[in-house]
Amino acid sequence: MFGVYYYQIMKTQAENRMLFLSKLPFFKDLNNEQLEKISPYLKLHKFSAGDMVCWEGEPSNGVFFVKTGWLKVTKTSEKGRELTLNLLKKGDYFNLISVFTDNINPADIKVLEDAELYFLDATSFEEFALSSPVICLSLVRQMAGRVRMMADLAGQLSLRNVEMRIASWLLSEAVGDSIERRKWLTQNELASIVGTVPDVISRVLREFVEAGLIRFNRREIKIIDRASLTEKIRNSS
Repeated sequence: MFGVYYYQIMKTQAENRMLFLSKLPFFKDLNNEQLEKISPYLKLHKFSAGDMVCWEGEPSNGVFFVKTGWLKVTKTSEKGRELTLNLLKKGDYFNLISVFTDNINPADIKVLEDAELYFLDATSFEEFALSSPVICLSLVRQMAGRVRMMADLAGQLSLRNVEMRIASWLLSEAVGDSIERRKWLTQNELASIVGTVPDVISRVLREFVEAGLIRFNRREIKIIDRASLTEKIRNSS
């Protein structure tokens, strides 16, 4: 009886891995036979909010894929100021670049909400990539997307003032006209995301509220005047 129960658990876990793989950009075009070859190499790791998954400059052994939870990718200056490069959620991945370069973590990765991550070691990932033109093409597209994202971030920080960066973030993050205020989305975190300090975030959000552009409470930020927020960004370009 125990053997049957154990077999069922293992079968369910394998099916969950297959389903997860089939939705990732690297593997979504593979057939079941190809996915079955990759699936056993995925290892599930669980992390709690506040945990550090990776430290910048330390050795990287493979790629992580986010099954559940939220994480942030950050760089920290010598004076301790933190800049958030990206927020990661279900279906996202990180440390891909290090696999194909120097095997060193390029940034810190911190868990914002309890997370489950699948890990694929660098050697296995390289082998699967080399065995499939589909995966190779997807890798090129993903890398190109990351380069564009970093170029956009550089442009945001150098060419737009803080008010415009906040307006841009609001518009990009809104689902419909609403942004869920997750527990970790404090003014400190938002300051790190847009590259400023909490006092400035507080002032700009207050000005947006007074101008009738947004309103917010503990649960959400609501966009009231999307056109005016968009115009602010255009005026800064």
